[in-house]
Amino acid sequence: MLPDGMRVFEKAGVNDSTKQWARKEIQVYHFLQRQNYPFIPQMFAHNHNETGLVLEALTSLLVNVHRAGLDVTRAAGDRLNADARHWMAGFWLKATATPIWPGGPAHVRDVQLQSVLTAWKLAGISSGLPEQTGKRTG
Repeated sequence: MLPDGMRVFEKAGVNDSTKQWARKEIQVYHFLQRQNYPFIPQMFAHNHNETGLVLEALTSLLVNVHRAGLDVTRAAGDRLNADARHWMAGFWLKATATPIWPGGPAHVRDVQLQSVLTAWKLAGISSGLPEQTGKRTG
């Protein structure tokens, strides 16, 4: 969180592979910004060798608000672009399918999976999975 209260999402490459992905992501953000594409988080900064970047934390915020119980599609559905919601669902699906780095915290996978399921709900995509009831079977 920044001193003014704005939440940001920081990404940094920690090995050759993740540094390469950070560079590619920065290139994509630059391209989309040049095209005036409005449905992406704003990239506030990146370091000189393009291995780290700081983004507006929209995706995480929207998923967390919805998971906390506010139905943002009902409350602000007319302000949420359907393509942007589908992009967000794809973003979380890709994050969930990406292997956690060696030594990474195991709970990250659970957070990512819950986030993709929530993002799918926001995008109006059925997961095909039964709703969780808190009861275990088997």
